[in-house]
Amino acid sequence: MLNKASLGLFEKQKVGLVGNNGCGKSTLFSLVLGELIPDDGEIQLHNQLRISHLSQELPESDLSALDYVLSGDEEYTLLQKRLSDAESMGKDEELIACHDRLAQIGGYGKPAEAAVILSGLGFDATTHSSSVNQFSGGWRMRLNLARCLMNPADLLLLDEPTNHLDMEAIFWLERWLKQTPAAVLLISHDRDFLDGFATHILHIEQQTTQLYTGNYTRFEQVRAEKLALQQAQHDKQQKNIRHLMSFVERFKAKASKAKQAQSRLKAIEKMDVIAKAQLDSPFSFEFFPCPKAGKPLFQCTAVSAGYEERSPILKGIELSVNPGDRIALLGPNGEGKSTLIKTLTGELPPLSGKISISDSVNIGYFAQHQIDDLDVSLSPLQTIQSLTPGASEQLIRNFLGGFNFQGDMALSTIKYFSGGEKARLALAKLVWLKPNLLLLDEPSNHLDLTMRSAIELALQQYEGALMLITHDRHFLRTTVDEFYLVYDKAVKPFDGDVDDYYQWLQSKAPKKMLATDKKTAEPTLNYRDRKALQNRLKSLDSTIEKLQLQKKSIESELADPALYNSDDSKAKSHTLNQNHGIILQQIMQAESEWLEVIERLD
Repeated sequence: MLNKASLGLFEKQKVGLVGNNGCGKSTLFSLVLGELIPDDGEIQLHNQLRISHLSQELPESDLSALDYVLSGDEEYTLLQKRLSDAESMGKDEELIACHDRLAQIGGYGKPAEAAVILSGLGFDATTHSSSVNQFSGGWRMRLNLARCLMNPADLLLLDEPTNHLDMEAIFWLERWLKQTPAAVLLISHDRDFLDGFATHILHIEQQTTQLYTGNYTRFEQVRAEKLALQQAQHDKQQKNIRHLMSFVERFKAKASKAKQAQSRLKAIEKMDVIAKAQLDSPFSFEFFPCPKAGKPLFQCTAVSAGYEERSPILKGIELSVNPGDRIALLGPNGEGKSTLIKTLTGELPPLSGKISISDSVNIGYFAQHQIDDLDVSLSPLQTIQSLTPGASEQLIRNFLGGFNFQGDMALSTIKYFSGGEKARLALAKLVWLKPNLLLLDEPSNHLDLTMRSAIELALQQYEGALMLITHDRHFLRTTVDEFYLVYDKAVKPFDGDVDDYYQWLQSKAPKKMLATDKKTAEPTLNYRDRKALQNRLKSLDSTIEKLQLQKKSIESELADPALYNSDDSKAKSHTLNQNHGIILQQIMQAESEWLEVIERLD
């Protein structure tokens, strides 16, 4: 995977690790973690280096979400156990030592810190007490990320941390990574995300590593300049070699020129040959011309969508899509974006209302389950042949080559393919069927940057209509023209772009960003209501300040050795800990209300 690769990582560096799938990114992680031993060379790690690594295994636990995240901080977890044992056994000295250490590491604020991380990653406060096993797979992977971030570390190793996040959580994680004092080594295929926090880009190519200063955009610029210079030097050297060889060919048979000819051959042999710049992507494909279709392709009239008629996820959908429309669906996770697409494909029948679909529509639908539904006993060639039995093998091979299924790989069974390879094959199936309406639900998951670029180029040239769900901001900027917001059970046009959506997420004030009729817009606050909110804001400021003082006072008492010298020390410390937990909850509630008041005043 890696050959003579070198890397030095320093404090507070934020490094994005990029390269094609299979180039050795995960191998580098394994070397740093000590899971692999290098065949040559050595890895030097600081003796006291603390590493936190994002687990890719689905967690199984009866712990609450909050406790699971807190367990990421091993010292805090151990101190809590020691504290509990010391209280039950009446060991006062041990109690004093535990509380002293908790004060040193900020242990009394750890539950609040874990709650902030959970909230940032999209967990509602009401779910913090739910057990890990109650969450779906995607949410459990978020819990793994939260647990990893909770672990005090000098170095964070994160492999595709945004795969299970919506855009709101990605924005939060981006800010968190920028602010953390830890060094970060992170694998990602999201260029906007890398642009947001990375100070360096580590590129793995041709079994070696190259570190670039700056974010991903800067890396692309520098690398393009480097490749252009390499190509120019290669061309110049090849011209010189051709000139020398022409002399050798002309005079090698003449005795008088033989020494000069040999001299030129030796000069060529001694050259450090400059390789031709590797500019070409292994992926190159385009959508076939679309069959014509009438207007509209489909139209929703008063449609409600979801799984239960009594509690629809979406209500009153009025939406039409025409040939050439290029639409992205925005909205926080769980608001119904995928439900809408499933309803349009017929995978979910509408709960009420009517969906009119043109007879000439040929829908190309891509979602995660298309990858899971691949017949793993087939090869890529057999997969495409099953769609069009009469197609020639060479035609299919040429087509699959654009998705980098070349040579023997086109004949290999899918069973042993990686997630990225299966995703590429599912996309190949979709393209082969010549759709004139694409419904794409997170099509870039599991794909590296070169494949994402190939899809972007193909979609830019695609002649049909497109409806897209993705958390990749660069993908949105390059492939769609319109945005719809799926929020609060409604689907409405969004008057803005990706940056405006970020601002909307910050304020959660739909009335500002939705293109709605002025008559139905929310009325502005009158003087009396505004004054009442301003007074409430002052009251909350005062309440939060008082609660913070109480919290600080309790923490001082818990850290005071005198507490544990009295006969009733166990009861007192237990009461103080209980009060501390209650005050933390009150602070969180007051701060939450404070944010709501600020939003209304805005």
